[in-house]
Amino acid sequence: MKKNQCRPFIYAICTLTITCCAFAEPQWRPASEVLTAARAVTTERFPDADSVLTYNLVHERYNADGTGEEWDDEYLTILTEKGRRNASSHSLYINTSYGTATVVRAEIYKPDGTSFPINIARQCRIMTEPGQMSANIYDPNNKILSLSIPNLEIGDTLHILTHRRTHKARVPNSWSDYTVFEYTTPILTLDYEISAPTALPLRHHLLRSPLSNTVSYTTSPLDNDRTLHRWQVRDVPRVFSEPSMPPLHTQVQRLMCSTLEDWPAVSRWYWELSWPRLNATIPEMTNMVAEITATATDRDERIRRIFTFVSQQIRYMGITDEEVAPGYEPHDVSMTFSNRYGVCRDKAALLVTLLRINGIEAFPVLIHAGAKLDPDIPLPYFNHAIVAATRYPAAPDSESPYILMDPTDENSRDLLPSYLCNRSYLVATPQGDPLRISPVIPAASNMLHITSSGTADPDGTLTLHTDITFEGINDTIYRNFLVRQKPEQRRKYFEGLLKARLAGAELTDFTITPRNLQETDLPLSVQFTSRILDWPIRGDGIDVIALPWLGTTMGYVNFLLGPTGLKERKYPLETSIACGVAESITINTADTLGQPRYTPTTLNLTRSGINFSLTTASDNKTLSGQLNYSIEQPEFTPAEYLDLRNSLQEMEVASRQRPAFEAIGGSATPDLRVLNANTHIELTDSHTWLRTETRTTQVLTYAGKKKASELTIDYNPAWQNATLLSATVSNSNGSLHNISPKEINLMDAGWVAGAPRYPAAKTLVANLPGVETGSVITTTIRIEQKYAPRFTLQTAFGGFEPIDHETITIVVPENLHLETATFNDSPISYTTTNINHRISHTWEVVSQPATIPENNLPPWYLFKPALLTATDDIATGLTNTRQAFANAMHNQKQAATLAKELVRNTSNDEEAITAIRDYVLRRIRFAGPSFASLPANDSVTPADTTLHDGYGHSADRSILLATMLCAAGFDAEPILVNLNRQRPTDLYNNLRKFESPTAYSQVLVRINNRPGLLRRLFSSKRPLPLYLGDGDQYTILGTTGLDDHPCLDLNGKYSRIEVAPQFKDRNRTDWHIALDSHGTAAITVTNWYYGSSCGVFRKKYAEMPPEERRRHHLELVSGVSRSAEATSDLITAIHTYPGYSTFSIRAPRYAVGDADSLTLLLPGTTSYAIPLRDDRRTNPLHLTGQTDLHWSCTVELPPTHTATPVIPPPLNLTIPGNGGQYQAITRREQSANGTTILHFDRTLTTTPLLLAPEQYPTLIEINRRINNPAQRTVVISGHQ
Repeated sequence: MKKNQCRPFIYAICTLTITCCAFAEPQWRPASEVLTAARAVTTERFPDADSVLTYNLVHERYNADGTGEEWDDEYLTILTEKGRRNASSHSLYINTSYGTATVVRAEIYKPDGTSFPINIARQCRIMTEPGQMSANIYDPNNKILSLSIPNLEIGDTLHILTHRRTHKARVPNSWSDYTVFEYTTPILTLDYEISAPTALPLRHHLLRSPLSNTVSYTTSPLDNDRTLHRWQVRDVPRVFSEPSMPPLHTQVQRLMCSTLEDWPAVSRWYWELSWPRLNATIPEMTNMVAEITATATDRDERIRRIFTFVSQQIRYMGITDEEVAPGYEPHDVSMTFSNRYGVCRDKAALLVTLLRINGIEAFPVLIHAGAKLDPDIPLPYFNHAIVAATRYPAAPDSESPYILMDPTDENSRDLLPSYLCNRSYLVATPQGDPLRISPVIPAASNMLHITSSGTADPDGTLTLHTDITFEGINDTIYRNFLVRQKPEQRRKYFEGLLKARLAGAELTDFTITPRNLQETDLPLSVQFTSRILDWPIRGDGIDVIALPWLGTTMGYVNFLLGPTGLKERKYPLETSIACGVAESITINTADTLGQPRYTPTTLNLTRSGINFSLTTASDNKTLSGQLNYSIEQPEFTPAEYLDLRNSLQEMEVASRQRPAFEAIGGSATPDLRVLNANTHIELTDSHTWLRTETRTTQVLTYAGKKKASELTIDYNPAWQNATLLSATVSNSNGSLHNISPKEINLMDAGWVAGAPRYPAAKTLVANLPGVETGSVITTTIRIEQKYAPRFTLQTAFGGFEPIDHETITIVVPENLHLETATFNDSPISYTTTNINHRISHTWEVVSQPATIPENNLPPWYLFKPALLTATDDIATGLTNTRQAFANAMHNQKQAATLAKELVRNTSNDEEAITAIRDYVLRRIRFAGPSFASLPANDSVTPADTTLHDGYGHSADRSILLATMLCAAGFDAEPILVNLNRQRPTDLYNNLRKFESPTAYSQVLVRINNRPGLLRRLFSSKRPLPLYLGDGDQYTILGTTGLDDHPCLDLNGKYSRIEVAPQFKDRNRTDWHIALDSHGTAAITVTNWYYGSSCGVFRKKYAEMPPEERRRHHLELVSGVSRSAEATSDLITAIHTYPGYSTFSIRAPRYAVGDADSLTLLLPGTTSYAIPLRDDRRTNPLHLTGQTDLHWSCTVELPPTHTATPVIPPPLNLTIPGNGGQYQAITRREQSANGTTILHFDRTLTTTPLLLAPEQYPTLIEINRRINNPAQRTVVISGHQ
C-alpha cells in the first residue's frame, strides 16, 4: 500500500519518486490464498475498520540511471458502507514528464470466490490535474488516472494491479522512495520489495516509528548483479488521526530509502541545476538593481529593497515548460524578470541573481513547508523554494550562517514568514550544504496588540476607541487578506468581526494604515471607534458587564489549537507557529455603574508552552482589563498536551467571569476600470451562435492586478469551442506585451477523470504577461455554441468595476423572433437595423459607476440596468431533452429485471420504493458534470448503461431510478429542478419567459398517483408527490433538501416541490442544566434532526466506527466545557424520525462567581436573526433561505441560590419585509419537590425576503437585541 504524500514540485517542488522500466512481472500470490485470508476479515475482528488491506505486494525495480518500474498488487476487503463508497474509485497521480502509470488488472471478488472483472478501458480516464490551478500553476503533464469501480458491495474484496514506469529520474542517477507500513486501514499482509542494481546500491533504508513484531527485513542476491530487499509487514492495526497532528505519513510506521550519498549531494544537484538559469541575465536587471538600491544606506537595506521588488513586482504564476528537470529547475531569470511572473523557484532564482548583481552572496534554497524531513535519509522531497543570503559579518557558530528570504509572499513584512519556521531546508551551494532547520520565531515577534479606551454614558452606551497593531504572522495573514479587498470591504470585514464579538456594535470611524498596504516597510495597524448600545446588563439591584475583549477572536493565536477534546494523545499537537495577543482596556464608568460588587479573580498561567494572564480591576470609576495570551512553541508533545488541556480549562473558567456592580438608579473604490466592453452575438438559429467579446481594462490597484492577470474560459467541446483571438498588455512605459502560445493552457474540469463516459469539459487559461498597476489589457475571445436548447441572455450593464462604455449586439435571422426586456433602462440606448434579412439589435450604456460589493445581492435586473433576451419558449427548448430522457428510459431490460427482483419480497409500497431507491443511490456513484452543461444528445445515458458502469450525474441516476420504479409499477417521472429557490416569487415573474432550460440542472424523480402511500407518508388529506434522488440511502422517505424549489416536467410545465410540514427542515436543541451551590452543572444536551438533516445525521452515526465515536463523544463533551466529564454514553437514535442525539456531562465551575452569587451564561443561544457583517447597506438585501429554529433550556437552581437579580428579558420581534419572527420567553416555576426551575425558550423563523437599503437599520437593531449579552446572562444569588 503506497500512500504517496508529496505532490510534484510543479506546485510544490517534488513528488515521491516511484520508479519503473520494462522488466518481467514479479511472482504474484495466487488469488485463492488471498481470498482464504479475506474470509476471516469481519467486522467482529476489525470493529473500527471500514476496509482491510488483506494483501499487498509492492515490487520496485530501478536501474543505475534512476529509471525503473513499480508493480502494486493490492487486495482490499470491504467491511462497511463507508468503506464501499471510499473504494468506488481509485486514482493515481502521474507526471508524464517523468513516467507513466497504467491499471493492468481490476476485479471484484465476491465472498464465495466469484470474480467479476472491471472493464478498464471503459472505466478509466486520464485528466489534467485541476488542483494546480488554485496555485496559479499550469502543467499539462501533471495528470490523474482515475478508475471507477462499479458494483462493489460490502463483503467484497477489490483487487487492483497497477504498473508505473519512470523513464526520467528527477535527480539524475539516483533513486529514492518513502512508503508507509501503517495507515487508517488495517494491514494483514504487505510485502514491499526493491530490486537494486549493484551499480547503484541502496545506501540508506530506515524504518521509523516501528511497531513491535510487525515488520521483518531480509536481503537476497539476484541474477544480473542485483540485490532484492524485502520487507514483510504483518498484522498492523489501523491508525486513528488526531486533530492538528503533523501529517500522518510522518508519524506512522514508515520506510525511507535512498541511493543518494548524503544531503550535501542533494544540495550540489540543485545548485548545478539552477546555475545556468541564474546566469541568464540581461542589462535591464543590472539597471534595475542600481536604481532601487541607489539610496540604500547599508547592506540590510539593499537586501530589503531587492527582496521587496521581487516579492511585489513578480506575481506568482507558473507554466511548466522546462526540459532538463520539469517542475524543479527555474526558468531563466531574464524570462521571469521580463514577464513579471513566476512560481516559487522562479522568484527565488531571480532574487538570488539580483542579490548577486548587487554583490551579496546568495543561493537558492529548497525548503519543506510541512513536517521536518529525516536528517539521516537524503530525499529530494521538498515543496517550496526560497533564498539564502550569507550573513555579514558572519554569524556565530550557534546560529545559521544564512539570512533566509521567501519572495513568494507578495505582502509580507518579514523576509521569512513565520509559517516557514521550524522547517527543514537545504541551501544549494557548489560545495554542498547540510540539511538545516529554520529558526523558530518567538511569540514576542508575532503578536497582535490591541488597546481600547472609552467612556460609558448614563444610558449605558459605550463609546470605544481601539488601536490594533499587527506584528509578524499577524501582519502577514491579515495584510494578505486585506490587500485583496476594496477599501470599503476592509471596513465591512472589521464591522463583521466587531458585531460577532459585541452585540449591535456600530463602527463610527475607521482607519487602516498604511494606506497602501503594499508598503511593507510600515507595520499594519487599524484604528476605529465603535458604539455599543445597552452595554451593561441591567438587573434587579445589580448590573453585570462583559468587557469588550477583541483578542479572544482576533489574532492568529486563536486559530491554532483546534479541538482538544481528547484526554490524551498518541501524536504531537502541531501549531506550527508561536504567536500571541496582548490587549488592554480602560473604560470610564463614572456615569454608568455603581460600586463594584464582584471583580473576577486574576489568572496567571505559565505552563508547557502557554502563557496566559487575565486581569480585571475597578478603581476610581475606571474599569480596566489586561489580557495576554501566547503560544510559545510550534508543537506540543503528548505529555505537554496534558498540561495544555489543564491550561485551557482554567482559561475557559476565567473567560466566563463577569464583573458585577451596584446598580445606579460609501462610494466604491475600483480595482479595475473597464474602458470598453463589446459583446457581439451572431445567431444562425435558436440553437447555434457565435459570441465574440472584446474588452479593454485598466488596472488601478494591486488587487486589480491579481484579478486581471489571468483569463479563464470554461467550455465543453461537445457543443462549444473557445478561442482567445488576441490579448495584449500595454504599460505606462510604452512597452507592449502580446500573449504567447505557451501562456495559454488547456486544463480539464475537476470531474473529468472520475466520469469517463461523459465528454470532457475544459478550461482555457490565459496568463497575461507583464501586467502591472496602470496596465491596459485588451482581450478578444470567441465562443462558438451549437446544439443549445434555446438562446437566452441575462446580463447587467456594469458590475463591481466602473465601465466607460459597453455595447451588446445580437444579430438574428429576420424570421427568428427575439424576445427582449430591459430593466432600470434609463441609461440604455437601443438601436436596430435590418441588413440582408438579418436584424441587428444593439444596446449601449456609457459611464456606469461601480456597484459596491455586498453579500446577498438580488438579481441584477432588480437594481441595475439589465437586458434579458430569449428565442422560442422553454417548452420548445426542452424538445431534444425530452426525447433524450425518453430514449434513455425506453426498453431498459436489465434495469427492469433488477427492479422486479428487488421488490419481489417487499410487503408494501414504501418498502418497494425504498429498496429500489437504496440500490440506485448506493450502487451508482455520483460523478460527472451537470447534464445541463452538455448537448441533449450527449447529456444522458441509457439506464442499463448507467447500471452497468456504476456511476452517473443526477440526471442519469434519476433516469435509472425512474426506469426501475416504473418497471415496479409506480407512476414515476424525472423532473428538472432549479437550484435557485427564486423566492420571493414576485421578484422572478419577469424572468420566467427568459429562463434557459439549463437553469434547471438538478434532476429528481417524482412519484405520482399513489394516494394511499402518499397520505400515509405525509399524514395529509391531500396526497403530495414523493420526491427521490437528492440524498442517499439514509434519507428519510418524504424529505428532500430541495423543498420549495422551482421545477419543470419534461413538457415544460412549471411547479414547485412541496414537502409535508413534518418533513420540512428545522432545527431543535434542548438543554437541561442542574446547578449546585458551587457552580458545578449537570448538563444534558439533546439535538433533534428533521427533514433532510435527519438523513445526514443517520449517515454520520451509522458509518462511525466505535473508536471514532468514542473520540467524537469526547469532542462533544469538550465543546460544552473543556473541564467537563461525560456522565452518560452518547445516545444516537438513527432509526426513528425525527432522529436525535443526547449526552450528559458534569461541568465544574460552569457558573462562576463567589459564595453570594453565580453567573451563568446560557449555552447555544441564537446569535443572529440573519447574519450581517455591515453597519450600512447601499444595495437591496436579498435572502432566499428559510429558518425554523427552536432552542430551549431548563435550569434547576440550587436551594441556596434561588434569587435571579439578572435574568434574560422576554423578546418578541418581527423581521421587516415579512421576513419572519423571533420570540424569547423566560418562565420560572417550582417543581413538586420545591426546586426552582427556570425555563428559557427561543424560536426563530425566517422566510425569503427582499429588503430595501433604508430598512436595513431595522434588521441591525433586531440582531443587536437578539445577540445582546442580556439574552444569555443569568445571575443567581441567595438573596430574594
